[in-house]
Amino acid sequence: STQVTVRATDSVGNTVDDSFALAVNLTDTYATWASRTTFPGSQSAMAQDPDADGWNNLQEYAFLGDPAVANATHQVVYGGITGVAPAARYLNLTFPVRKSTLGLSYAVEANNSLSGSWTEVWNSTSGAQAQVVSTVDQTDRTVVTIKDTATISSHARRILRVRVVQN
Repeated sequence: STQVTVRATDSVGNTVDDSFALAVNLTDTYATWASRTTFPGSQSAMAQDPDADGWNNLQEYAFLGDPAVANATHQVVYGGITGVAPAARYLNLTFPVRKSTLGLSYAVEANNSLSGSWTEVWNSTSGAQAQVVSTVDQTDRTVVTIKDTATISSHARRILRVRVVQN
């Protein structure tokens, strides 16, 4: 935001000034993004996957994808491991968090199988947490790496996922 001053001058040199505040709102929502985006076959609903790449439109929006281009070979969520000793190694996920959004939230969740309930490890609305391994600031996104709360050695099997919600 900034203060703008406008000056008008008449033909004989008389001036008058007027000032006002100007604020530019850079927040985006799924709806505004969708209104600017070309969807194949008019498939613009959040749950639709018009390019059949396994990413629905909400995920394309959240992870800065293009719903008109199948980008399954260019996934933006990466898994890995942090820590050096077997007893101190953790699964982690690295993914982009879209900047300047309104109502979009991300959560990393863990499960010991693909059934039952998922446990939240981290969410984007809670601010800085111990589970954040790194953040890399970029123009339109922040790339975050989040580590699990449980060590690899404490579970026979462990799965992490990113859940995206547009409120």
